[in-house]
Amino acid sequence: MAGAIHHHGRRAERPFVTVNCSALSESLLESELFGHVEGAFTGAIRSRVGRFEEADGGTLFLDEIGDISPFIQVKLLRVLQEREIERVGDSRRRKVDIRVIAATHGDLARQVEAGSFRQDLYYRIKVFPIRMPPLRERREDIPLLTRHFLDKFNRQTGKAVESVALEAMRALMAWRWRGNVRELENAIEHGFVLCRGPRIELADLPVEIRAEPRVPDDAVTDGALCARRTALDRQGLIDLLAACGWNKAEVGRRTGYSRTAIWKFMKRWDIPLAPPENLTERPS
Repeated sequence: MAGAIHHHGRRAERPFVTVNCSALSESLLESELFGHVEGAFTGAIRSRVGRFEEADGGTLFLDEIGDISPFIQVKLLRVLQEREIERVGDSRRRKVDIRVIAATHGDLARQVEAGSFRQDLYYRIKVFPIRMPPLRERREDIPLLTRHFLDKFNRQTGKAVESVALEAMRALMAWRWRGNVRELENAIEHGFVLCRGPRIELADLPVEIRAEPRVPDDAVTDGALCARRTALDRQGLIDLLAACGWNKAEVGRRTGYSRTAIWKFMKRWDIPLAPPENLTERPS
């Protein structure tokens, strides 16, 4: 999501830099974010530009921001307020022009109440919050994501896996996905390692997913599994929308696309989201 925000905005031509805040100790994270000058600490044999400077003009994505220490919180608050950074061991201030996007798996509001996260920093970064629902709450995305990962691993491996078998897709739809999209990606990659034909079978999936009870037959359609979805044009989509009472989810089920994909087609072809009184085909 952070990448989508960056690449569809006015900073798209500038750097997109990511930092996993939970993977580094306090001292390493300080140097990683703000950089350091030669001799600032033992092992600093040369000056280093930090991620804030690398992202100048673009976007800095701070993953797991809830795990940073109180010391780093203070320094981060100052950067967000002043738009200036100081490298470790340096007194010179450097201006930066960046957009900061932060993510966390925890509840920052509760951390503020518990005193482990600064309230002023919390409100500084909580300008426009976006809740990313877990994959188990948007199962209609699973076929679309599966298609994406099939295409990705076909390119990487040189294989020609066309689709996922119906039983395998039922297993994917039934799984809890505590690891969300990353876990789904790993499951499809696991299938690529084992499959020997043009599609991933149930036996090719990780054992824990295979053992989960299946979803009902009507919960997943063959159209969502096909290597080639139903071809759509503007008038064809209009006709389908009319037949489905302008229910985009139902159109998606009939064509093998997600509801989001149907919405994107409508936006691309300038089709209203609500049924108009008279909508006819326009010249191409």
